[in-house]
Amino acid sequence: MKALLKRYEIIVFLILVFVLSWFPWYAGIAPETATFMPSLIGLAMAFAVGGKQGGMDLLRSVGRWRVQPRYWLIAWFGPLLIFIIGLGIYLIAGGQPPSFTVFKQELHLLPIWLLVVFLPFNGPVGEELGWRGYALPRLQQRSGPLIASLVIGIIWGIWHLPSFFNPASVQASLGLVFLIPVVIGNISNSVIMTWLYNRAKASALVAGIIWHAATDFFAPMFLADFSIAAGSGGTVTANQTLYAIVLALLAIVAVILAIMTKGQLGYRETTHPSN
Repeated sequence: MKALLKRYEIIVFLILVFVLSWFPWYAGIAPETATFMPSLIGLAMAFAVGGKQGGMDLLRSVGRWRVQPRYWLIAWFGPLLIFIIGLGIYLIAGGQPPSFTVFKQELHLLPIWLLVVFLPFNGPVGEELGWRGYALPRLQQRSGPLIASLVIGIIWGIWHLPSFFNPASVQASLGLVFLIPVVIGNISNSVIMTWLYNRAKASALVAGIIWHAATDFFAPMFLADFSIAAGSGGTVTANQTLYAIVLALLAIVAVILAIMTKGQLGYRETTHPSN
């Protein structure tokens, strides 16, 4: 039984993630996906398939903080740089800037917003033990880093479908017409995060949780009319044109990384990360 589970572990992981995430939404139990399910199921699968060693390996990957400082900087400020460049292009083209409510009125609330982003049931912690901690190393070992990134990116994007029906979400503000662009954005992020994961000693902390958290932290402030005081979810009014520019920039960065690394994205099969 264990051998069979190991053979189909990625398929089982994905089925469980979708069923246990989407069912509460369709049943009316929760307004959107249970965002902690990827991490919870990834951790459970790691122990079920790999025993204590497998589970501890995953936990070590999300606790691996001893990486070169430049990768910490990339993880924290890479998304911010892309957002600022995208906003600059948008303004030069004649667009109107967001309200910047956070910077004008709510700077004292930034620590609260950072805390909200890192809550276990939100994306960075709730998802990344699954996507980058569990799925990525197994998929790129079997299919290579580029294919692994594409698969995770597509699944990750489609998994967010319920958010398009949650009135408080950025996705709902963009509209269902943005589903494909958002999926492309998830693919682009996935490629970038795979490169960062492989360069940062297979750290799901740096490449997964921190990059994801930086994205969730900065995006509402620079790409939408957002207020921390309005609530952790807030009522977010996203700008479709601005988001489209940023998604295009993410795709450009992902393509450049794929070309520069010849699709390897920093992956070295024979190298085992030190803990």
